[in-house]
Amino acid sequence: MLVTVSFDKNMVAQTIEKAVFNFCRIEGIPFAAPQIERERGKPIVTNLPIHISLTHSRQTVAVAVSFNPVGIDIEYKKSLDYKAIANRFFEIVPQSEDGFFALWTAKEAYAKALNIPLVSALKNTDYSRISALNILKDYALSVWGDKDIYIVI
Repeated sequence: MLVTVSFDKNMVAQTIEKAVFNFCRIEGIPFAAPQIERERGKPIVTNLPIHISLTHSRQTVAVAVSFNPVGIDIEYKKSLDYKAIANRFFEIVPQSEDGFFALWTAKEAYAKALNIPLVSALKNTDYSRISALNILKDYALSVWGDKDIYIVI
């Protein structure tokens, strides 16, 4: 299920709650309003046996919910010198701007899932659990995690 929302702090909180509510309903977990704490910037649900990840770009917000560690990243595909950035930070240089954004969001999703600094993920990323989703025009979206991930955008 995909839902597009405008970005503001109240909407982010509502999007998180909506994602958690729907995940709990689908998975048969009794719902409780999620109590969120931050650990190095990552939102942690303290009162439910779930993991969440949050991302935003421009006016688009996305939340991923899973029983296991999960990371999500979305980026608006703006024109940039992607080869210079890739040469500096990546182990490979993508052949296109679309490839750059797919790789960048994969690395950010990986870093978020493991709650490690992005700089650690830029050179070394486990791509085995990455899903690149081409579902929004002009955006790159990647999710890192095991099966049974629920996403609200």
